Amino acid sequence: MAIEVKQRKNLTSDLIRDLKQQFAGIGRKDLSAYTFERHSTHYPDARADISIFDAEGDLVIVGREYSGGRAMLWFATTALVDKR
Repeated sequence: MAIEVKQRKNLTSDLIRDLKQQFAGIGRKDLSAYTFERHSTHYPDARADISIFDAEGDLVIVGREYSGGRAMLWFATTALVDKR
């Protein structure tokens, strides 16, 4: 099954709010260069799956966005790998 490539966009104010509420210390980071993509989801009650990328374009956070506009987010596995 082919994966549909989505256009990356700047973080929305709602996503920035959710990031700051769910991750300690992220409020000190400059998030202006962070981008995100929405993907279709099969998860019940979710509107979309979300992938968030840092300024270098690396996937750092993933999650789900719900119809009320809130997102549940967690660190992507690749963010925990030591890049050498």
